[in-house]
Amino acid sequence: DREGEVSLWCFDLEDGRVRFRTHLHAWDEIRQQLPAGAGVAVAGGVVYVASGAGVVAAVDALPPGRIRWIRRYERRFEPAGGVINQTFSYNEPLVVAGKVIVAAPDARDLIALDAETGKIAWSRPWAELGSPHHIVGTHEGIVVLAGDRVCAVSVADGTTVWGDPPINLTAFPFGRGYVGRKYAYIPTKNLKMPPAHVQRFDLKTGRKDRPLTFDVPRLGNLLCIEGRLIVTNETEIMCFTSLEHELSLLDNKIEAGESDLSDLYLERGLVALQAKPTPLRDAARESFQKALAAAIHDGTSYSYVHERALDNLFAMAREKRDLE
Repeated sequence: DREGEVSLWCFDLEDGRVRFRTHLHAWDEIRQQLPAGAGVAVAGGVVYVASGAGVVAAVDALPPGRIRWIRRYERRFEPAGGVINQTFSYNEPLVVAGKVIVAAPDARDLIALDAETGKIAWSRPWAELGSPHHIVGTHEGIVVLAGDRVCAVSVADGTTVWGDPPINLTAFPFGRGYVGRKYAYIPTKNLKMPPAHVQRFDLKTGRKDRPLTFDVPRLGNLLCIEGRLIVTNETEIMCFTSLEHELSLLDNKIEAGESDLSDLYLERGLVALQAKPTPLRDAARESFQKALAAAIHDGTSYSYVHERALDNLFAMAREKRDLE
C-alpha cells in the first residue's frame, strides 16, 4: 500500500465495509521481475497469504484478523546484480492434510508449512522439480506440478511420487490445468494451427494417456464444473461437454420430475441428434415421441413442443424413407 506495507484487508460481502486490516510485513526495495499480486487461501477459519515478497502468513478469517504465525522463506536471487527472478507463476497456497503448500513467484523452493505452526515441514528446489509454473492440484496425498514438464510429489514428505525426471509435454503449455478423479489435465497449444490438446496424466502412475483434442487454435486455464469443461483465456470463455454427460443430466431431471416433462424430453431428443459421427436416432425418436405424449397428456394446445417434436420425427422418417 502507500505506506510501503503489505497488509491483508477483509471486506463485508453485504455492504463492502472494511472488517479488518492486518499489517503483515514491510515491503522491501529489492529489485525483482515478478508478477504482481499475492496468493490467498481460506481453510478452517484461517486465511493463508503468500505475499510474493518472501513471506507466508496465517491470519484469523474473522475480525479482528489476528496473526497466527508469519514465516519467511528463501528467495531466488540472480547471482549477478541481486535481482529476484521469477520461479513459479502466480499460485494460491494449497491447504491439504494439515499443510500449506506454497509455490510463490519469488521462492527458491516449493515449500510445505505446518498449517498450525508455520514451521517448514519440507521443501524441494524449484529447478529439481523441472522448473514448474503451476500447482495443478492435489489428489489422494499428492501434489501435481506442471510447466514444460509434469511431476507429482507427496504431500507428506515432498518426495517424488512420479515424474523423476519430470515428464516432458509434447506441445507448448498454454494455461493452468486441473486435477480430476483419474487424470491431471494440462492444456497445450499447437503453434501452427488447430487443434489444441489437453494432455492427460494418470494420477497414480504419471503415465501419459491419449490427449483430448479440441478444434480451436488455443485453450487456456481449465476448470471443471458439474462435468463440463470450462476454458478461459484473455479473450474467450468456452464450455465443452460430452453427449453422454448431457443425456445423463437430462435423465436425472426427468427422473426427479424437474421442470416440464415435455420440454425435457424434447431437449433430450435434440441432444441425441447431435451425436457424432452417428446420431443416437433410436434415443432421439423415443424422446420426441415421449415429448409429444407428455404434451398431449398435459392437455396443452398445439405448441412449440408439438412443432419441434413433429418436425424432427418427420425429418428422421424422411431420411429412412419410412413415412408410415
